[in-house]
Amino acid sequence: MTRAKICGITRLEDAELAIEHGAWALGFILFPGSKRAISPHDALDIARHVRRRVQLF
Repeated sequence: MTRAKICGITRLEDAELAIEHGAWALGFILFPGSKRAISPHDALDIARHVRRRVQLF
């Protein structure tokens, strides 16, 4: 079985869509210099909504 981890999640809607399409794990970029960076607070908000359905990195 192939597992897919989707990195660079910035919105809850994107996290939900990734899970809906089979993502095994989600990743957040917290480095401020990245175009896809989000704040730790925003990452935690998303994680709270999806953590029972997917692995988080």
